Amino acid sequence: MITLGDLFEKPKVELFLDSPDTEFYNSCRIRENEIKKTFAHAFRTFNIHVEKIGIDASKLPKWKREWVKLCMTNLGDYMEELLGELNKEKIEDYCKSEEKLGDKYQIPFMPDIVLLMINSYHGAVETDLHWVTDLTLSDSTDISIGDFDFTKLEKYLPKRISELETLLQDLKSNDCVSPHLDSIHEALACFRSKHVKASNLLLITTNEGLVRSLGIYLKEKQGLTVNPLDKRKYASLESFLKNIPWKKDLKITGIQYGLITGNYSMNKSQTQNSIFVSLNERLGFLCRRFKENRNTILHGEETNYANSLNSFLNFSALKETLSTIKDYGNLYAK
Repeated sequence: MITLGDLFEKPKVELFLDSPDTEFYNSCRIRENEIKKTFAHAFRTFNIHVEKIGIDASKLPKWKREWVKLCMTNLGDYMEELLGELNKEKIEDYCKSEEKLGDKYQIPFMPDIVLLMINSYHGAVETDLHWVTDLTLSDSTDISIGDFDFTKLEKYLPKRISELETLLQDLKSNDCVSPHLDSIHEALACFRSKHVKASNLLLITTNEGLVRSLGIYLKEKQGLTVNPLDKRKYASLESFLKNIPWKKDLKITGIQYGLITGNYSMNKSQTQNSIFVSLNERLGFLCRRFKENRNTILHGEETNYANSLNSFLNFSALKETLSTIKDYGNLYAK
């Protein structure tokens, strides 16, 4: 368990200060410094969360407060891991193994860039875009440091719409999708004719309708005893996803799980493995990222939603929902 003393004192210790000036020990020093640099980066990222939650805690909605705490936990775990690597014997053992492999210390230390990006305040809380897994590394980096021009998202829209058209073709006879096809096609037509507000309004309501249709389908397939049509219990999408005991039966990759749920820290060693998730875990990002935006738009409080960011978010969310419907259809068709 990391202590405050470790946090401030351990990175200051020079492990190889008195070691000989040889190629091997110079490599050990390089690895030590790289670990310390990564620790400093993680510590700065952690501190931004501390500042934001301290200053804006009363103004942050519940999901953002929870997301901040999750990011701080993930970053704290990573800092503890880094401090564990900041050990003289471990560094020597690493460099000896690299020497035997003949690598000559080409990569003294590999920081977990993905963990640092998706747990940054800008990336996780302000924008929460990492569930969109086809963003470039450059885009993700800029988002994570709060230096991203969201009009650049326009470049992704033609590809996204093409993906949606393919999914719609595959799912045109799907019982979850067919009642919503007219609304989806109207949203696409509005977008193409540059009626972007109309398009976004249709996408917001249609996407929730698709999720609820999928839930009704899963209630039967998973043998649940709840009534997902109960408007009193499940009036909001959040209560629909979180309060129904959906089974963990959908298989996704470890890295996808980390990106859509934020639980990357506990999962980063399993990125090549598959994980079984529930409907809430698969589409729970809709309750985070879209709740405030959806409410302010539908209640008439926000009028500036005819922009690249909203179109990209809504079409991307539609793609994720349709992909999930397709995956569940394939699962229960077996």
